[in-house]
Amino acid sequence: MEGEALLAHNLNALAGRKPDLAEELARVTPDGFYRGTRCAKDGSPVPLFFSGSPAHSLYAPLTEAARAVNLLRGDTYPVFLGLGAGYAIRDFLRRFPEAACAVAELSKPALASLLSVVDLSDLLRDRRVELIPELSESAVRSSLRESYLPALHGGIQVVPPSVHWLDPADERYKRLGDWIHGILAEIAADFSVQAHFGRLWNRNFWRNLRVASGGYSLAPVDTSKKAVIAAAGPGLEAWIEKIRGERASYCVIATDTAYGSLAGFGIVADFFVSIDAQLVSRMHASGTFRRETTVILELCGNAGLAETARRSGSPLYFVAGEHPLSRIAAERFSIPSIRTGSGTVTLAARDVASLLGFREVTVAGADFKYARGKPYARGTYLREIYGSAASRTFPEESRYSALMFRTPITRAEAGDGLFDYGTPVLDAYAAAFDSWSAPNFPRFESVSAFDYAAFAENYRAELRRAAALPARENPAIVSLLPFVAWFRKWRGNAGVAGGAVTATLLHDAIQLALTLIEGYTGKP
Repeated sequence: MEGEALLAHNLNALAGRKPDLAEELARVTPDGFYRGTRCAKDGSPVPLFFSGSPAHSLYAPLTEAARAVNLLRGDTYPVFLGLGAGYAIRDFLRRFPEAACAVAELSKPALASLLSVVDLSDLLRDRRVELIPELSESAVRSSLRESYLPALHGGIQVVPPSVHWLDPADERYKRLGDWIHGILAEIAADFSVQAHFGRLWNRNFWRNLRVASGGYSLAPVDTSKKAVIAAAGPGLEAWIEKIRGERASYCVIATDTAYGSLAGFGIVADFFVSIDAQLVSRMHASGTFRRETTVILELCGNAGLAETARRSGSPLYFVAGEHPLSRIAAERFSIPSIRTGSGTVTLAARDVASLLGFREVTVAGADFKYARGKPYARGTYLREIYGSAASRTFPEESRYSALMFRTPITRAEAGDGLFDYGTPVLDAYAAAFDSWSAPNFPRFESVSAFDYAAFAENYRAELRRAAALPARENPAIVSLLPFVAWFRKWRGNAGVAGGAVTATLLHDAIQLALTLIEGYTGKP
């Protein structure tokens, strides 16, 4: 089989995993970058480049592949440059069956050319192999963003291409490292958050889900009012008198950090929105909520806030963000959804306003900078923390300064000899804020009661099966990835070597998760 028949055979294998890419490649005209194959001395087929140069050794390509794989470890995510006949990729997966990898081809026409001369159907249907169809920044970025899971895969290792695959002087070869470093910086930021909060998210989820299982609803909301979302930036203070003066015409949706600031000015928020898992989040409520305030809490948000809301007699409404555990709950129990991927509660509150049905929405205090050297509006929870800890040698102002300058900052003149300060995180929040669009989710509705105990038992059973036969696409494992990230950081790789890392780490993380869930749910 060769030519169009072989191409169709390979694309049929790819279609099972990536139907859109398979369809696109079917429309691409092979460019002849690969012109055929030649048998090596050991009988293995070796693809030939258009120049006639071989993609592998013509003596013993399998031995050549084994030598390349000897330099790899099972706790890394190799990025192979050039598919060739796939010998090194197969050897890597054979040695490390729990690992995964990516492989890039030079261009889509070159890939179509290769698939016309060599059978790669086994690799194209293997879910452990991520295919990067062309060597471009967008393709590398999107493929690694989708497939690379540092909690499971460890670090990335680039496997150099055949000497004839790409001229080292080619701009794409020069920039490949920058592309990978750029996407790794983004992924590392996500992983750092997961490693910090993974266990806490897990704990909050099970505690909150138990409360949510009793069912809940929203009181009627007057959407003819103007919604004002109160963020906690210094700019909120300029809105205080306007909200006070026109209170009856506004529905005030407070982000968690701004709630105490509003209360300090005598404004009782209609809604309180929180997506934060941290224990300190309980301080946003200053120990209690007003009965007039509806508390909207993400399922992995701080469970203490839910307890405070119930103790205060405040209406409590749970939503599901983008944590994989929350997504499972949303799908199985029709829990309303919002977007939390930006990491800022201000955008989550914008989703809330939209899904409540408000058409006129204003955001107050979304500065996303330390405006004129001031990090927050007056009266946030930090006032109590910093004020009570202040001393003559380290006053409250010093603590705010330490907060602002704990990471690299940018500075811009704000007038009167003062400056606005920015950070990469605040800049990312601002960019997300500017690109916000209305969510494509159903409007908020009542949630019926559901069987919490049955769900917990079913989930534990899925985790037990996953521990016995781990697969990275298993939904139970996907839901546990933030916990695995925390576990990897907490335990490290002590006592684990080579290819055993992924399997052993994942198994041990699942066993610990099962033990903790038993404590959270009260059932073995």
